[in-house]
Amino acid sequence: MKNDEFDRRVRGFFSSAPKPPAPESIRRLPATSATSEVESGRTWRPQVRRARGLAGIGFAGLVAAATLLLAIGVRLSGPNAAPGSTLPGTSSRAAFSALPATPAGTSAAHATGGLAWQEVGIGAFDGVQYLSLFPVDQGLLVVGTGHTAQLRLWLSTDGFTFQPLDASAFVSADPATRPIEVTAVAKGPAGYVAGGFQSQVTGLDQQHVTSSLVWRSADGLHWSRVDAGGLPQSDVRSIAATSNGYVIAFDATDTGTSISPNPAYTSADGTSWRATPILASDVSGYGGHVVAVTSDQAVAVTEDGVNWTTVHPAKQVVTVEAGPDGFIGIAYEQATTRMNVLRSTDGRTWSNTGVTNGNWTNGMVYAMGRWVMLGTPGGSDPTPLLTSPDGIAWQSSAVPGQVLAGAISGGRLAPFRTGFFAESFDGVNDVQVHLWWVRPAGAGDVPGATAPPTPTPTPPGPPPIY
Repeated sequence: MKNDEFDRRVRGFFSSAPKPPAPESIRRLPATSATSEVESGRTWRPQVRRARGLAGIGFAGLVAAATLLLAIGVRLSGPNAAPGSTLPGTSSRAAFSALPATPAGTSAAHATGGLAWQEVGIGAFDGVQYLSLFPVDQGLLVVGTGHTAQLRLWLSTDGFTFQPLDASAFVSADPATRPIEVTAVAKGPAGYVAGGFQSQVTGLDQQHVTSSLVWRSADGLHWSRVDAGGLPQSDVRSIAATSNGYVIAFDATDTGTSISPNPAYTSADGTSWRATPILASDVSGYGGHVVAVTSDQAVAVTEDGVNWTTVHPAKQVVTVEAGPDGFIGIAYEQATTRMNVLRSTDGRTWSNTGVTNGNWTNGMVYAMGRWVMLGTPGGSDPTPLLTSPDGIAWQSSAVPGQVLAGAISGGRLAPFRTGFFAESFDGVNDVQVHLWWVRPAGAGDVPGATAPPTPTPTPPGPPPIY
């Protein structure tokens, strides 16, 4: 994302959020950011691409940081993308076959802390800066985006091989100055619907959204763009499906002088959309229920996209995710700066299950029977991997140095079969993405380094001649 685009996203997301005094952690601004979604309820959504300066400080610190940075006019580089939802009784989880023992285009599997990390798709993603992954019936739809290249699509049926797909429906006339991004995919009664946006990049490395975009597909592989006229001129943040159609949420619209939340929109076929009375910052779905986090930090729920019920499980609901048995959310208490975990099976009745010690601002996925997220580096310590059975108590484990050597800071996670995918990046200006398949370690996996490998020093040259 370009600098101005990141500022716009931060201001839009926190336009109605609490703004407590800046905590001590704001002075550190540790660096990592990742977000992802539960495979059975929502497709993977990376939240803030390369927003390394703001993650890892807790919600209160993040809000205070955003407020402070905006006040003094600091510019940062940053990322975002969005989720989808499945129909009740259906799943977008693919039926994958057994993994090959020695697949092509992969590295060795490096095992640390009971998990094996193996790079996949080596060579397939050359020139790609970041990936978004969405489960479809045939496998996994992979969307690759570059700074100046056209958007690219692949299908993977095994997690190791990636077959290029026709991406002509996503072509931009000038990808360097008018790039296109896909941020959400959902399967509903009329097939698959994808949402995204096109933006305008100026000569000052600034970027602003010029239009929201919508695509349709019968199978998740062959796509056509539909007229998105009438939809807000903003990023598509998320899409969820009901038994009657689809619900779509947008980021707030920033005009440069004001920031306004957008209503959720609903459609029976993914083509004709109409606004709902709900001002929503996000939507997610589970078991036929669609839950929206509203602009005033309440929760609104619907089963048909038309009739909504608003509930207030806490004063400030920050986010809601689809879990393995319903919804899991987080509520922020400004007075105590605590983040409480909320649970619901239907989005209407909620219970407070405890105070989390995890940093949800980094985002998480449900994989291997537990919640998983990337932690925040501390000082010279590398990025840890955090796991939790309940979203409340989190345990830290190391990431192999072979992975960290590719700069996992800013990486994202996506659930996949018996494990999950993780992205890492190398480079500074010309970023190159790497995709890692993470699963329980087994026999034959190579022990991973516990710290990033030390690069071989360059021999000194001859002394200068004066």
